[in-house]
Amino acid sequence: MKSFAFSLVISILSVLQLAAQTWNEEEQRTFAYNTMRRIAANDFDSVVVHFDSTMQRKLNSSILDRVYSRLLMQIGEYISHSEPRVSQADTLFKFVVPAKFKRAEAELTLTLNKSNQIAGLFLKPVRQTSEYLAPAYSDQLCVGEKKIDLKHGDISLPGTLSVPCQNSKSPLVIFIHGSGPHDMDETIGPNKLFKDLNYQLIKKGIATYRFDKRTKSLPGFFLTKSDYTVHDEVIEDALQAVLMFKDNPLIDPQRIFLLGHSLGAMLGPRIALQSDLKGLIMMAGTLRPLEDVVLDQYRYLFNLDSSLNKEEQSIMETVKLQVLELKKLSAKSSEKNQKMLLDLPASYWLDLNQNPALKDFKKLRKPTLVLHAGRDYQINETDLNVIKVASKNRKNVEINVFKDLNHLFLSGKGPSKPEEYMEPGHVPTEVGDSISRWIQNQEGSLVK
Repeated sequence: MKSFAFSLVISILSVLQLAAQTWNEEEQRTFAYNTMRRIAANDFDSVVVHFDSTMQRKLNSSILDRVYSRLLMQIGEYISHSEPRVSQADTLFKFVVPAKFKRAEAELTLTLNKSNQIAGLFLKPVRQTSEYLAPAYSDQLCVGEKKIDLKHGDISLPGTLSVPCQNSKSPLVIFIHGSGPHDMDETIGPNKLFKDLNYQLIKKGIATYRFDKRTKSLPGFFLTKSDYTVHDEVIEDALQAVLMFKDNPLIDPQRIFLLGHSLGAMLGPRIALQSDLKGLIMMAGTLRPLEDVVLDQYRYLFNLDSSLNKEEQSIMETVKLQVLELKKLSAKSSEKNQKMLLDLPASYWLDLNQNPALKDFKKLRKPTLVLHAGRDYQINETDLNVIKVASKNRKNVEINVFKDLNHLFLSGKGPSKPEEYMEPGHVPTEVGDSISRWIQNQEGSLVK
């Protein structure tokens, strides 16, 4: 549902001393070049055989096949690759192989230990290097910012509270991320959805709290826990964030709102049912089963050029089978850590199946604002229509549609494509205006 993570695949390093095979630099370059060729040919067995012992314990050819298929869904079919760049750190040799795909350029980063075994493998699209530039509407803001980490148990996540100067006890919006390892600004390429909205809300007298997602700050947590769920990924930290500000002197505890984007919006009703929130804001949210949303995303991306090649057809069939497989999951399933669609464990999908967002949304009685982007291919019109139908018996749901915006709530024209996420832009002020106006309508006492 997210946006599919832009940094897909594996980064595992090892410096184990293994049986040596002596190569000069030119032979290493050739090996790195040929590794990309083998990956492009789906010859993953010939790649895995060169893994060091750590890589062999973590990966196999089936996992590489699934991950590479996911990458192709994002950037299109392989076209070509060129000679690698090389660097060295201690006993490790790193080779970066530039590659061209139908919809984007990518890089294979291959790390060899001193025995010339593969100690690291990382294939990802090339990000644009453009830095985030603050929008014009951030000028002349009076704002106080304080670093407040989100802490509970063994969890500690960097966070920032932003408070407008003119308020003594401000209403608060807590941001909850979409899928993937996001920082507190939900940075994607040169764009920062949450930071843009922070500026817009501060200007309207509304405080915000942003924190790094657990998958960003503590990726090791998910390596040691193979049967995790969305409770571990999102919900537990969101609930703690709400509790943190119930006795903060800068925040009105009766005016705390949650803003979820994408996956965060989908889980928003469940979080709201378990916490003392004033209201919920769902941006690019869905109430459909996540696997159905993912399947629609594959269909959309593969049909951007109005045709499916054999490789794309094969991937589609695999995804369809994975969707059918996970729909059969039950509480009696024994393999809770079995990898399924999107390489997420069965436990993750079982939790979503047992706690459907649609059911939680219908149970929710708190005011809810739904923001939908008309050019969003990840959360499409079908998702919007499901929300509209589910809202019929709820009098306190407002739905706003921004027809020219994409999944990141950035402006554009024509069919939305993944590569446009890498083009710098800013969230239009009309989005923040709709949020602040809705919040003001809930209790009528905000700065205009």
